[in-house]
Amino acid sequence: MQLLVSVRSADEAQIMGRYPIDRLDLKEPLHGSLGATSVDTWQDVVPTWHERFGVSIALGELLDGPDASYVPQQTDSIKVGLSGCRGLSDWPDQLRLLYESAPESVSRVAVYYADQQYAGCPLFEEVLEVAQHLACETILVDTFGKLTGTVLNLLSESELISMRNAVHAINCQFALAGSIQIDDLPAVKTIHPDIVAVRSAMCLADRSSQICEQQVAKFLNSFHESHVVTAQQ
Repeated sequence: MQLLVSVRSADEAQIMGRYPIDRLDLKEPLHGSLGATSVDTWQDVVPTWHERFGVSIALGELLDGPDASYVPQQTDSIKVGLSGCRGLSDWPDQLRLLYESAPESVSRVAVYYADQQYAGCPLFEEVLEVAQHLACETILVDTFGKLTGTVLNLLSESELISMRNAVHAINCQFALAGSIQIDDLPAVKTIHPDIVAVRSAMCLADRSSQICEQQVAKFLNSFHESHVVTAQQ
């Protein structure tokens, strides 16, 4: 499993650069589940860190009309939320046009919100089908609302394992996010996604607060300890 940490600024990226993680993600939590940071932040962080980490960028929600034309060439991947797209016939075309506006080298992440009814997003099976058609490399299961607990409060381990298997069946990576905390790590290890994405567990308070090095060290210690135990078993 790879560990992805979402940061909102060059300063937070600098902090995470001191720790053994696999991926950085640029996201502004005050702007929503997949809120976009500024273009200036993209152009500052991606060139600085892309050789060490795969750096991904969150673009916000599809229906808000995000612009991917300024995504740096060295960006690993982009993702956008599909809230409000349930029942809209043209969301796959809108998603395709967004992907095509980014540099060709940037890979595509399709997003499914576990709180599907609240988010008003397409069903998982629909996201899976469109992701395959649009040559996405990763499918992310996340949460849209952040007040109902973690993704594990919304989907069971068995449901998430079934999703992982379905994603692997179309040769995509399975990424898991959604307010994952230290106490969730045993279940996460059982589910065994390809990528585990976190932010709030690294912060002093909630996800909108600043990353705290004490929390980072605490989470990483638990993550790597449990990963070693799982590998030995």
